[in-house]
Amino acid sequence: MSKITRGSLPIGYNETDNEVTITVTATIGANTDGTSPGFSQWGPFEEGDDWMYGELLGDCSTGGGIWYGIRDAATEIGEATNTYRYKYIQDEGPGWYAYYTEPSAYGEATVYNSLQNQILFRNPNDPTIDNDRDYMIHYQKKDILNGLEIETCIPWEDMNFYYFGTHKVIYEIIQDNYSVFGVSNLLTFYDCEIDGIGEGFDPYDPDYAHHDVRAHYKTRHISVIDERTSIAD
Repeated sequence: MSKITRGSLPIGYNETDNEVTITVTATIGANTDGTSPGFSQWGPFEEGDDWMYGELLGDCSTGGGIWYGIRDAATEIGEATNTYRYKYIQDEGPGWYAYYTEPSAYGEATVYNSLQNQILFRNPNDPTIDNDRDYMIHYQKKDILNGLEIETCIPWEDMNFYYFGTHKVIYEIIQDNYSVFGVSNLLTFYDCEIDGIGEGFDPYDPDYAHHDVRAHYKTRHISVIDERTSIAD
């Protein structure tokens, strides 16, 4: 398992090998304090936020625009998921701390070649597979004989759909299915990394395109301490 890359974290972050301390000022709920422009009730992505599915292919501009080799839909959804975590601890004033400690666990969710297929299906009662938002996380397959073609550009509306779908996977599906993902519902989501992967010879015309969500969970403690000068106190 590769090391999870953290997204934006609140001010007051400190870490040792065994413990993380975060002091926060964001209240429970979407982080809509204006630090990231464009966040709306629908989601963080607005018209024009169209990104290639993965492989760091950039945005949907010709050749991936200025983001080719740097970012893609998966990295954008992952960064937004880390930034707008709705389970931030509410800071009631000086002395309130959230501790994220061991034990921890990783839950990996992907539809491609996986027993998780039906768990991640958007609507288990509808057997129709048409590559149009069929799953909570991005997954498309090429099947020309059955009319399935892969759209490698994810428009901003679908970016929002998969953003909220990723939230559902992280906060509900993974921890509601311990036998599949191995993550206890007593742990708390900490951060995630998402890769967009094309299976096949040509990343611009893959046989399968899918997102691999690796969510990191830790034990969370809440405490009030009158004075604290370092993580070791």
